[in-house]
Amino acid sequence: MFTTAAKIGWVGHAAPITGDILFVILVVMFVCSMQIVRQRSGWFQLFRYTHLLFWPMFVLLVIHTKHFWKWAIGPMTLFVLEKIYLFKRHIPKYGRTRLLSVRFEDKDVISLTIERPKHFRFRIGGYINICFPRLGK
Repeated sequence: MFTTAAKIGWVGHAAPITGDILFVILVVMFVCSMQIVRQRSGWFQLFRYTHLLFWPMFVLLVIHTKHFWKWAIGPMTLFVLEKIYLFKRHIPKYGRTRLLSVRFEDKDVISLTIERPKHFRFRIGGYINICFPRLGK
């Protein structure tokens, strides 16, 4: 289980070893995605950072088997297209905004006063994506 003696795998016959590491990464991601971890005060960052283990997992899967690309090409294409779309959304269309003040109304309510860009027009049913990484902590 922890040896390359079986001579299976794509790079250096390392399928058993990479399989064990992949299993550990998957268990860590699973445990940290449970509701008790996500909703605990201050623990959401643990959920967020453990899900960045996707990148070493992807590299290990490439090393694990030579046929992985057949399974990964579709989801990875969608992933790259999503990242391009999200990057495009962060380019300000109507101008930049500024956070003017933050007020804690209640235990679960925060009031944000945000400066509206000059060319921004409110339409009923519209929405904005608010991302304040420091506030998320």
